[in-house]
Amino acid sequence: MDASVNGPSVPAQPASPDRFTKVSVETEAGELEARLSEFGNWEVRVRRHDEPMWKHACAGDLSSGSQTTLPVVPKSEETMIRGPIIVEPAARRVTANEEALRLPQKEFALLLALAQDPERVWTKAQLMNAIWGCDGDAATRTLDSHASRLRLKFQRAGVHGIVVNVWGAGYKFWDRLDPSTFPPLAAASEVA
Repeated sequence: MDASVNGPSVPAQPASPDRFTKVSVETEAGELEARLSEFGNWEVRVRRHDEPMWKHACAGDLSSGSQTTLPVVPKSEETMIRGPIIVEPAARRVTANEEALRLPQKEFALLLALAQDPERVWTKAQLMNAIWGCDGDAATRTLDSHASRLRLKFQRAGVHGIVVNVWGAGYKFWDRLDPSTFPPLAAASEVA
């Protein structure tokens, strides 16, 4: 089988369960990769240029004719790009401004909960229950301490205003630019 589109032909190899032929195509929108095993199983994966992880498009079996569009990676494990932050749940990896952040388990769980639904305001009780499995009515500063450390790690990476304390309500993830960092507006008559 030919293993490349643009390169030289590759001679056929003896059949083994882990052998497959892969063809990648580069487009303006991103990359498309088709993989075909020697036993007739196939899958198509896609990746935009700004995404570090591949996403499953569809898969099937040539011998039975079956195909599926069910993702290989569950939605809860898909890579999330939130402004300058990339959260990869499956790899348990976080980058901010292309800098890898080392997060302990509970800080990562807090970030994951907030990033999965960036518009949601989580009450402290909801976060305490979801992350620590305890009643949020307990008089503890655990959540506040973890949120503060998480916020500090993002600030050190040059990302500000990500873990937001909504006064009197709880916490949310804010993935928008801070307008106070923009230069002042000029009058239309001053703009050339």
